[in-house]
Amino acid sequence: MNAPKVDQFEGEPPVEPQPKTLAIVQITRIGDLLQTYIAAKSLRTQRPDLRLVLIARKSFAAPLKFLLSEVFDEIFMLDYERLIENAHSLSDIQDNLKEFTGKINNLEIDVLINLSFSTTAEYFTSLIQSKFLLGPVRANNGLLSISDKWSKFVFSNVMRGDLNPFALVDIFKFILGVELKQPEPIVKKENTLKNMVIHPFASQDRKYWKSVKWVELIYKTLKEKPETIISIVGSKEEREIAEEIANNPILSKFRKSIRNLAGLTSIEELFNHLKRADLFVGHDSMVGHLAAIAELPTITISLGSVRPNETTPYSTKAINIAPKTKCFPCFPDEKCEFYQCHADIGHQIVYSAINQIAGKGEITVEQMEKENSTFYLNSVNFYASNFKSTNLFSLNTLNKDYSDVKTIMRTFLRMGWLYLFEEKEENHDYPLINATIYDQLVNVNEGLKNLYDLAEFGKKYSKDIIEEVSSDTPDIAKIKSLSGKIDEIDELQEIVRQGYPLLAPIVDYFKVDKANLKGQNIVHLSESSFYSYHHCSSLCNIMFELIQKTVSEFKIKNTNYNTNEKESQGGQV
Repeated sequence: MNAPKVDQFEGEPPVEPQPKTLAIVQITRIGDLLQTYIAAKSLRTQRPDLRLVLIARKSFAAPLKFLLSEVFDEIFMLDYERLIENAHSLSDIQDNLKEFTGKINNLEIDVLINLSFSTTAEYFTSLIQSKFLLGPVRANNGLLSISDKWSKFVFSNVMRGDLNPFALVDIFKFILGVELKQPEPIVKKENTLKNMVIHPFASQDRKYWKSVKWVELIYKTLKEKPETIISIVGSKEEREIAEEIANNPILSKFRKSIRNLAGLTSIEELFNHLKRADLFVGHDSMVGHLAAIAELPTITISLGSVRPNETTPYSTKAINIAPKTKCFPCFPDEKCEFYQCHADIGHQIVYSAINQIAGKGEITVEQMEKENSTFYLNSVNFYASNFKSTNLFSLNTLNKDYSDVKTIMRTFLRMGWLYLFEEKEENHDYPLINATIYDQLVNVNEGLKNLYDLAEFGKKYSKDIIEEVSSDTPDIAKIKSLSGKIDEIDELQEIVRQGYPLLAPIVDYFKVDKANLKGQNIVHLSESSFYSYHHCSSLCNIMFELIQKTVSEFKIKNTNYNTNEKESQGGQV
């Protein structure tokens, strides 16, 4: 006779299942930490059963604890000063690090996710024990290992070029496994501008205006809106420049309307101040992200190496003004003696945006054209935040003129990556193109043909290796020959990248993908190689079709097309 199964002794309380623990490593800048917070907050809402742990730098996490503690059950703060600066030897540093990671390893971490894309974070993450790991990490042999597709994407696209079409918050959400949902819309309290907060600073000189342009903007704003109070915010290190702005002689009659709060508030106090304000205006910095979290409409002036698609404040009421300067965005290590991008955005343009947000809560190109001369308008792009049907953050271009080829490629790459990684389809209008862009797109398609053919050969040789290894009498010489051909394909793909720079995101991603093939033997590695080349050819095919439809639409609407024509077209891809 079978006895009934007893899970516990009579009279004992039922055993509660332990919650799964997910730990996030984010030891880079405070802006990245805020964007991580936004993504993790969505995860917390959808998975309240998870135990969320954050590992971050103390200098960044401590001032944000009032926010972070809402989302994370436990926060480990890495104190660089105690870890390194107060150590007397390398042995002391090792002991301090071992003590810190030991506390973390006392937890039973089910999933560890490194969202810090830096070499330091890669080595640090390798010291933490977990059942599963996502994000970049250094293996025991010191080699970089990345297992998940979106982390590979960040490493190959976000870190290396300016063609990433996604917001970092959305990328973090994908890595965390969050189901994408639109944030609640920001409801404007009233059509007025009583309190405006400005942060005229950023992490690098190339990313922010000189003081004089901010003085001009403040003067224009207070002249037209004398009832407005403008608060200048920033750090202690930024207070001196903030004083220069606030005490400029041009602004002497507006002294009572300007408050210099730089260096006088904690981040929590600043956050509460933002919650009471009507509008935030500034450059790409953590204050913009804080304003979005405070549900404040934002206007961001993007300059230098800033990429609007990636770091515009994540909200439904975000405006971004960016220059059309050919070298924008640049790279942080590029030298620039004269910041042309700074000159290309006039304070008049920014005031027009402020005026419209204060009035109707949004900006329109028609009103911009009414309020500004063509001279000012021709050098800037206007973007407004939008959440697509996929619930992904997007910046809609408000300008009615032609797209540039990089903007078009970002859109097409966005559609391609989304379908490849998530099987999501996103509709976009046909871009407005002219004859020059037509020729550039046709040229890109030639490169896509080459890349597609190489990927198909890669599939063939990978399959041939599998078949040869599986045969009764494997020919080692033949296997080596096929492996050599695959190496040649990778070298030829790099040549395609050099000849067609707009295809760099595709080549770079699959280079990282093939460097992280899964498998413990030649068969499994060859299978992974086959699928990597297959995904590459699929993406090339998607991109080719999108470009082909765009150029075909242009030709249909321009039957007398020649390289000198500048006609445009419209529709939907």
